[in-house]
Amino acid sequence: MSLVRASKSDSSLIIVSDTKLTYCTDSTNQFKENHPITGAIKSIIISPKLCICFAGEVLYAEKLLTETKEIDSVDSIINKAIDVHKLSYDNGCQTDFIIAHCNETIELVEIKDRKAQNVETSWIGDYDAFRKYQEVYHSNNQDIIDHPGVGLSLRKLPDNYNEQQREEYTKMFNAMKAVIDDNSVNSVGGFVVPIVFEDNNFKYNLYYDIYRRELDNSELDGPISFGSTELGSHSVNFYSSKKNVVAVHWKFGNLGIVYSPNDKGMLLPEYYSSTDEIDFEYVMDSKYGISPGGSIGSDEYSYYRKAHNLYNVDFNKSNWLLHKAIESIAIKVGNRYKVEVQSLAQFMELNPAEQEIDFMKVCQYNYGVTFYYLGDFESARNCMERALYIDSDYQDAIRTLSVINIETTKNRE
Repeated sequence: MSLVRASKSDSSLIIVSDTKLTYCTDSTNQFKENHPITGAIKSIIISPKLCICFAGEVLYAEKLLTETKEIDSVDSIINKAIDVHKLSYDNGCQTDFIIAHCNETIELVEIKDRKAQNVETSWIGDYDAFRKYQEVYHSNNQDIIDHPGVGLSLRKLPDNYNEQQREEYTKMFNAMKAVIDDNSVNSVGGFVVPIVFEDNNFKYNLYYDIYRRELDNSELDGPISFGSTELGSHSVNFYSSKKNVVAVHWKFGNLGIVYSPNDKGMLLPEYYSSTDEIDFEYVMDSKYGISPGGSIGSDEYSYYRKAHNLYNVDFNKSNWLLHKAIESIAIKVGNRYKVEVQSLAQFMELNPAEQEIDFMKVCQYNYGVTFYYLGDFESARNCMERALYIDSDYQDAIRTLSVINIETTKNRE
């Protein structure tokens, strides 16, 4: 049946859920379960100020989402949810809902046990799963959460929440993750889907988890790697999004999944197999306009290497990769990565064919900007001059060359 937990205050709202689906057969009224990776998102952002969550039979969730597409009034949506909820009970397939919305204030409406009520906190789903959740939540996450091996967990905490609200977010997230990871709780699975209400918008909140087996003595004398699939490493890279689209990538296995609305409003998976972190990031950015919070495979060298391989195959993607490399390197200080960038000098010396002129112009410009960030003004100037040799009216290069000349003069003084 899964588990959804929600909690609100005057200025915050937090929702955590899993992704395991259950199906109720018409003939036996018995629940059937899906494989966790083929699950669905049970907390669905309908609009910037409306979120609908469900636990139970997906058929009734689809019915509610379908019938509320043309309804603007939140009160009407709540009434429709009550009707669908009661219908599910009448047919022996219990399906409960949580509706979170904000007009002037944040409201949380719980619909279960054939009634609806405004609440401060709510849970829907499997009772045993909720008991486990409460056990972890009230333990301060110290004694019950057990992940074998070595792990790295990165959480994006809500920017505008106070310390107490951020602590609540962390406790709720960790408790839900513990339930998902507990093999004894069969009704819950998949991965954590966190939602917060912030800056007048509901949004899926990013995180990155990675785990590997325990270290042995032979690994203690040098750099420690994140391991491999063969050694049992696994990760979850959950993208941030204010849209009704959820993106997740598993580095070990090169698998990305995008959950987007079907014709009934459910967020169902589309798979990107054999897709590394960078390629998946490109799809998400170019198609949906959403980005990850980070990765362990997308440094500036990786971006440049892919740009080099694709320069005469896919102009748009290559240019995007070059810009991502610049973004990556711009946040670094000094000349630490200068050698890595200069090792790609052979790419800059390519003699462009006629059909590649526009691309090479942009390449030279982007490389020049990168060298500028590195503090190598001479190389930056050379790149801008190459760009202007290709197109003497290239305004971006003209402006940037002027800035480079000013910086060079300052340094000489």
